Amino acid sequence: MKNYLSTVLVVLLCPLVSIAQTLSLPDSLSKYNIDPRTDSIPFETRVEAHLHLAEYGEKNKNLMVSFKAIMMLGVDYYLASEYPEAMEYFERADDLAHELNSAKELAEVQQKKGNLYLRLRQGETALKHYQQYLNLVEESGDSLGIGMGHISIANCYSFKKQLDTAAIYYLKGLSLLEKHGTPSHIAIAASNLAQNYLNRNKPLPAMTYLKRVMKIDRAEGWQRGLAKDMLDLARSYSMAANYKMAKVYFDSALVISRKVNNLELTFTIYSWMAEFDQQKGDYKSAFENFTKYHYLRDSLIGESTQKEIAALKTKYKIGRKEAELQKNKAKIAELERAEADRQLRFWFLITGLCLLAMVAYKFHRDRQRNKKLYAIKQELLQNKLEKEKLQSSWLEERVGLQQQDLTDLALEITRKNAFAEEMLSRLEMLEKNAEPPFKKEVRELKILANNNLQFDKEREALAINVEQVNRAFYQKLNKRFGNLSPNELELCGLIRMNFSNKDIAALKGISANSAKMARYRLRKKLALDPEENIVAFLQEV
Repeated sequence: MKNYLSTVLVVLLCPLVSIAQTLSLPDSLSKYNIDPRTDSIPFETRVEAHLHLAEYGEKNKNLMVSFKAIMMLGVDYYLASEYPEAMEYFERADDLAHELNSAKELAEVQQKKGNLYLRLRQGETALKHYQQYLNLVEESGDSLGIGMGHISIANCYSFKKQLDTAAIYYLKGLSLLEKHGTPSHIAIAASNLAQNYLNRNKPLPAMTYLKRVMKIDRAEGWQRGLAKDMLDLARSYSMAANYKMAKVYFDSALVISRKVNNLELTFTIYSWMAEFDQQKGDYKSAFENFTKYHYLRDSLIGESTQKEIAALKTKYKIGRKEAELQKNKAKIAELERAEADRQLRFWFLITGLCLLAMVAYKFHRDRQRNKKLYAIKQELLQNKLEKEKLQSSWLEERVGLQQQDLTDLALEITRKNAFAEEMLSRLEMLEKNAEPPFKKEVRELKILANNNLQFDKEREALAINVEQVNRAFYQKLNKRFGNLSPNELELCGLIRMNFSNKDIAALKGISANSAKMARYRLRKKLALDPEENIVAFLQEV
């Protein structure tokens, strides 16, 4: 009946190619990604299904399918305790992961290799692989992977008897797996943490975690895990001196491990049963169980197995060296092609240089001719510039003369104004003291003096001349300060010509205080600091 069921499963699993063609890659693989704690599919059936999948990946040149299939085959043989075959498949998967250049797949291979080396009692080698795995998953931010990495590293420290360090990693890993993991992940982490408590002679917290793990294993139907839980509970009860319960769990664990054909767990149970019998004083049973332990252990991981695995590692190192040699040969061929191309480019370069020399000669000849033409043009341009310079000098001199004339005119107006004011002042004094017959004549003289104070024509002429002299200056001011009024522009021109407030007041017919106030307001509009000289500022605009 059992053979019949196996045949039916093979028939159902064999049409793998059509399944892979109709489903997406993760769906087509997940059906055969056997969990380490699952025992529902026989070993031969799983291997055959995964071989079909590997053939499909190779035929269709699908590296990802090939990688997944090879990894599954390695896990199949690992669970069956066929370690040399498992190592061979893991090495092949490592090559494919490097070819894929995928951090996720590289991390998966490192984890599986670490598991295998830890199983072979090579703790340091296992720790190196686990550390590489943890580095890769931390770079990708995979919280679940980081949790599993902590658990794996904790297992290595447990193997090295560094139990306190192991406990730290177990607690870190369990904390992450409770948030991001599946029941399977949580069960594995809690089981390992319970084992750590047992190794530190703390049976009560160990029992708490083991009962939690047993609940998950029973709910999921994981017989292998259930057998391991019972073994650890048996150790816990034995440590707590409850020998009756310890015996019950030892026997139950042994029955289940034999049922699922887990040879490694079986010899481990025999080892603990031998220690349990010795603790009770039953040395005969202890000897029998210890003999069974050694027989099974040596058959699984004896010296021949270790040598075979070492030979496999050497084989794959040689294979990689040969692959590197082939790559080097390809590089040499590529370099030879590059050298031929370089020679061809060299002759093209020589030909190009000859043509370039001919073109350069023609260019040189044309350049000499153009140089002569350029010299003639430069001479004409220089003459033109000198002419413009003379004109500019003449204009500057003319502007200077105009400015001098304006200054003289302004001074003349100022002198007349001062003279008229002086006359008015004295006539007013005479008028106060004069006899009545002379007062009329004094008033007529006052009228004449007042008439002399009216210089509208002179002021208008002065304003026109100031505007002409300062026209370019006004344009620059408007460009920098667009908010100046015409009166303010004229005031700027007079200040620039170094007229005092008194002169400006006389020229514009305002009081000296008004001129002073106008200058103050102008400084504010020009945003001048108190210590800045407004005359120098305006002359530099």
